Amino acid sequence: MFTLAAAHIVGLAAASGAVGVIGIILAIIAISVAAQAKRKARRRRPPEVSSAEELHELLRKDIQELQTQINQLQSDLTDTQGLLHRKVNAPAIMRFNAFGDIGSDLSFSVAFVDDTKTGLVLSSIYGREESRTYAKPVLEGESRYPLTEEELEVLTGGPKQADAGRRRRPVGTP
Repeated sequence: MFTLAAAHIVGLAAASGAVGVIGIILAIIAISVAAQAKRKARRRRPPEVSSAEELHELLRKDIQELQTQINQLQSDLTDTQGLLHRKVNAPAIMRFNAFGDIGSDLSFSVAFVDDTKTGLVLSSIYGREESRTYAKPVLEGESRYPLTEEELEVLTGGPKQADAGRRRRPVGTP
């Protein structure tokens, strides 16, 4: 029974030592946070100036620095807007029945183009015996390869009225 009580005392001593170490660590962290807050508060204080000329010069330098930052932000904004025009918009997709007498809408065309209609058109033609997939580069709405009506439709975003007899529908419609 004496050894059991001694074991409890050793356990309590170890636990209180751990609590003491944790307390010291927390105290160090609190002192560090307080020192950082004090440094930040000192930075926010207006500097001591002895004359209106010194204040004017100090304000002129601050305004010049802010103007430099504004110019940099405007340049960054212009660069970002340029990048946005070159990004691929939401891909346009159209499913269609390539052969009116067999199958259903298993063929498709997808346009991956930016605001200037530059990118590529991907088409897959499904048949009973084989399927073929084509990728055609597009530069400003034109391709050096002939584009099908479906490819032109997904590229321009509107249906072509040349072949109204063919059953075509956008993805997601019954």
